[in-house]
Amino acid sequence: MCQDIGAGKVQNMPIAFKPFYPSSIPHLIAKAYFTGLTNVRLSPLSLISGRSLRKGGMQWLYFAGTSYLGIPYDETFHRLLKEGMDLFGSHYGGSRHSNITLNVYEQGESFLASWLGMPAALLASSGTLAGQLVARHLQDEAMCLYAPNTHTALQIGQVQKITDWPEEMVQIIRNHPGQTIAILCSAIDPLQTQPWNWDWIRELPPGRSYILVVDDSHGFGVTGVQGRGVVQVLPNLPRGCELILVTSLAKAWGVPAGAVAGSKERMLKLYQDPLFIGSSPPPPMYIYAMQNAGPLYEALRMNLLSRLERFQRQCQSLEKFQFIAGFPVFYTKHSGLFEFLYQKHVLISSFPYPTAQSKPVTRIVINASHTDDDIDRLAELVDEYFRI
Repeated sequence: MCQDIGAGKVQNMPIAFKPFYPSSIPHLIAKAYFTGLTNVRLSPLSLISGRSLRKGGMQWLYFAGTSYLGIPYDETFHRLLKEGMDLFGSHYGGSRHSNITLNVYEQGESFLASWLGMPAALLASSGTLAGQLVARHLQDEAMCLYAPNTHTALQIGQVQKITDWPEEMVQIIRNHPGQTIAILCSAIDPLQTQPWNWDWIRELPPGRSYILVVDDSHGFGVTGVQGRGVVQVLPNLPRGCELILVTSLAKAWGVPAGAVAGSKERMLKLYQDPLFIGSSPPPPMYIYAMQNAGPLYEALRMNLLSRLERFQRQCQSLEKFQFIAGFPVFYTKHSGLFEFLYQKHVLISSFPYPTAQSKPVTRIVINASHTDDDIDRLAELVDEYFRI
């Protein structure tokens, strides 16, 4: 069992892309922007902190990515990583089923389960692997129904998402009496910043066996009470409904790993799945750092909330954006904002989605590394653009 992270550090001891160029951006600008971010070759464009980039000897403000808490650039987290590396090395390439393994993984899973208020948790080497592990595991056990916002990490091959939600879902359930139903969905649309409405849970036909699988990769560590995400906002599940939470740990928490949380029985089944047995775990130094970083995560989350509140106070053009309270992404249909800010040495997120032929999805992403001056400059430029 993990020690109280507020009381001191957990002491663990080892026991044994192809570039794309949005059509709305002039080619030379697109090349200057994207070459350094997509090519394998060294580039003059380099990330120097969570808030800025350097290109051609000039510093550019950076409002993109998914490092919501700025953890990859935090010196305290770096020190925890160094401690973990001194204990475990930089990588552990064996199976968790080996006769010699590291107790840091079980301790990390206890930490996650306790933090989420879930019975048990299981670590995977990425959020995508965590999602695939669950999705593959459920194929023979249940009829899988995919919500319109289901992330590809929860999909096996070509799946048919339900578009008429929830009416079509309810009808399918009624047409298949006696079958266990698995419902797979995402908690947040991080591109167009739309929260998922959970009212449909109350419409599920009673007396059935359900498995609700929720991918909370973008809300985890940021939204909800103390960053616990979707588990704080889900309504009471009907009798006979099992909850499985899937998440990436790489976004808010800066850990190159994924996790699944749910019942102890389910986690044991996933632990015994051949896909899990054949995969390597995350780097142990990151799992050590994660379970010792609880107070740091919360402090940075509060910093992030402060930055979001400041932007919303300073920016007079908020009606041009779609956003979720407490979530650091601001989506706009006005894709010209990217070009305008680029000319001012400010980079935001803008790329075609879901296909290379789609219109650019343009977003501002704020993280805990940004300073008050960064936020004020961003708000000033955004207002200047919308006044033109």
